[in-house]
Amino acid sequence: MAGIIEVRDLSKTFETDDGKVEALQNISLSVQAGDIYGIIGMSGAGKSLLCAALCRIFAQDGYRVAPFKSQNMALNSYVTRDGLEMGRAQVVQAQAAGAEPDVRMNPVLLKPSSDTGSQVIVLGEIRGQ
Repeated sequence: MAGIIEVRDLSKTFETDDGKVEALQNISLSVQAGDIYGIIGMSGAGKSLLCAALCRIFAQDGYRVAPFKSQNMALNSYVTRDGLEMGRAQVVQAQAAGAEPDVRMNPVLLKPSSDTGSQVIVLGEIRGQ
């Protein structure tokens, strides 16, 4: 039975200075009405890129899309128009969806500062180390 969302053989390759990077390889999924999915995988598996692709697809199909990741651990951050800091991956997803990046899309950002510590950013503001 066909789902309300069908993705077949989604692939994305990037050219870098070090050669090609196959970020997504033949991703297929079918979502049925009422289904709830989470996207999980190892670091670097392509989760954020897959979410960005889905945001773009849904936006192009006329849906209002807002990416959300409750907590992100990353060194890559972005400063919003309001001067608040959030994870860059959620910014890319928001842009793919045609939405303005908003810290509520990534309320907790942990920026590693050592092997045992992180800077804690909550709703775009530094709250601790």
